[in-house]
Amino acid sequence: MPSRRAPDPFAVLLGERIRLLRKERKMSLPELAKVSGISRGHLSDIERGRVVMTMRTLAALAVGLQVPPFLICLVPKDDPQILVVDLVLEAARGDIKEAAKDLRELIFEIDRKIRRRSS
Repeated sequence: MPSRRAPDPFAVLLGERIRLLRKERKMSLPELAKVSGISRGHLSDIERGRVVMTMRTLAALAVGLQVPPFLICLVPKDDPQILVVDLVLEAARGDIKEAAKDLRELIFEIDRKIRRRSS
């Protein structure tokens, strides 16, 4: 896919998100390129928002980053729901299974508080 002269605004947000997830996992650009099967140049263009990636590329990056694809799409950063997911993931030190468990526990705890108030 050819690079754009002017980055697409949403592609820029996704690229920043991918870069953040990659750096959180202490992966270099060449390492992510290798494990995802995406060329280093294409990955660089994605991170800079110069290309709009396909669903297949999104899926390959998710495999390389070891996250569900929806996690890559959680942008912009100032959205409160995304901040909660990011905080839970950070607290679990990037372990997606641990983060999911922690998030479920948090939801159940909030649900119990709401039910007590309603009673």
